[in-house]
Amino acid sequence: MSIEKYWPQLSEIEKKFCTYKQNLESIIHSVAASTHHTVITKGEIANPTPYYYERMGTKLAGKVLQVPVASENCLRYHYDSENRIIMVEEGSKFLKCFRIKEIYLHNEHTERLVLSSDYLAVLAVFDNAFSNTQLSLAFAGSNGHIVEEFVYTDSLLTEIKISRDYSPYDQNISRYNNCIEWHRFIYENQSLIQIERICDNGYKELMYTTKKPDFNKIKEDTYHKLRELIANNKRDFASFGIEGFLDQQQPMLVVCFSEDKHPSELIADWNTDMHDIWVYDWQFNDSQERKCVKIIAEIVVELIGAGLLKDKQIYFHQNQVCVTQMYSGAKSVFKKANISVQ
Repeated sequence: MSIEKYWPQLSEIEKKFCTYKQNLESIIHSVAASTHHTVITKGEIANPTPYYYERMGTKLAGKVLQVPVASENCLRYHYDSENRIIMVEEGSKFLKCFRIKEIYLHNEHTERLVLSSDYLAVLAVFDNAFSNTQLSLAFAGSNGHIVEEFVYTDSLLTEIKISRDYSPYDQNISRYNNCIEWHRFIYENQSLIQIERICDNGYKELMYTTKKPDFNKIKEDTYHKLRELIANNKRDFASFGIEGFLDQQQPMLVVCFSEDKHPSELIADWNTDMHDIWVYDWQFNDSQERKCVKIIAEIVVELIGAGLLKDKQIYFHQNQVCVTQMYSGAKSVFKKANISVQ
């Protein structure tokens, strides 16, 4: 197992983490004194390790600014005399100041110190910053150890194997009680188009894609899934409810049936079985989400028109809230169809 194989190095990193944590203030002063020039941006402009931000579902789309702006996404990149990033500060609109986000120490290996609320949270050590990283070892305080093994085919990164030990201080759990996952990279004409995350329990998700959703297919698939679910419902029902969880995660629907003509207005509180339907394998942006909410409303109208929901009380919620900007698009669909929906 990766954690066991690299345990001597991880132990050294853990010791160094404790030392850096105790001397963080002096490290910050030393790094600040080494700053040669600073670049202000809106958004990130550099990956600490290959495709770091893409693996979190975002793109490197930062824009250089002349002066800071009042935004949570305003960053200050500090460079040394060799044009290496040594510190990154992130603007806080609430606090009206910049706070240190990351510190980079360039020694035999690059050491990345990640700060949270002005405290050292993670120390990661990797072979070569911003280029052909082959191995990244990290200690994340109470969250344990992380090993990332980068696999290349020629010059293309094709896979990262990630092993985590979440309980370094719990004597009742084995030191090598690992959680393993893989990030797999898919290319077209040597350009990255997708990153898949695969867990050791078989769970799989799309973390990053440059492809746009096929909304026609989404509508067709969701319609058939809902139709099948209604047809397979064994008991008579008076109320039909859909709750859409469509932001900050993979889009999905929760569907409920109730014999009660007037169940709770909050579908999540219905005293009945909940059926999950996955809508898409990647998180939508805001405009895509609004479009999908409208599509789901159109599907409900079609199901009513097909007689599958005739004389049923319809409940449609978006993120456990009836009146939101997202839900307004659905309301216009129902209003146009002259359908009353809670």
